[in-house]
Amino acid sequence: MTIIGDGLDPNVKDRDGAKMIAARLAGLFKRSERFSRTVGGVSTMRKNEVFPSKYMKAEDLLDDSGNPMVKVFTIKDVVEIEYPDSKTGRALEFEQSSKQLGLNVTNWDAVCEISGKDDDSNWSGVSVELFRTRVEFRGKNVPAIRIRPVGGWENEGAQPKEENPKAEVPF
Repeated sequence: MTIIGDGLDPNVKDRDGAKMIAARLAGLFKRSERFSRTVGGVSTMRKNEVFPSKYMKAEDLLDDSGNPMVKVFTIKDVVEIEYPDSKTGRALEFEQSSKQLGLNVTNWDAVCEISGKDDDSNWSGVSVELFRTRVEFRGKNVPAIRIRPVGGWENEGAQPKEENPKAEVPF
């Protein structure tokens, strides 16, 4: 595609506004080239690539084949965020990502336990694992991001100790 001059119709009155829109569109095309992949000869993209968000979503923890990944992040900062209903909350910023992770009670408690500190001003520099799981939300089973220590929780996945079936039961 070739653009002559500034590429705008000479009848456009707000040339600066039109140039800004054109620059944003060019940025979207560059971004889509960066994320696009070919499947069966057809270029494809995921929803979160076409409509990027400043917040992490469970889909961000999928590899190119759609398999869940566990990623290690170091907390850079905890910031205040405002939701559309004017309520405020807290979000984690990470050194390895431009996206923030909005905190819910479950993930807040996990970071408190991992860091040993219940004050979020002391969480900078703490490394955590983010993993994808499913949780019940408003009566539906939905994908979610959870936080755990790097390497997983102690005794996570431990098998129950096998009891001796011939031992006497003390009752």
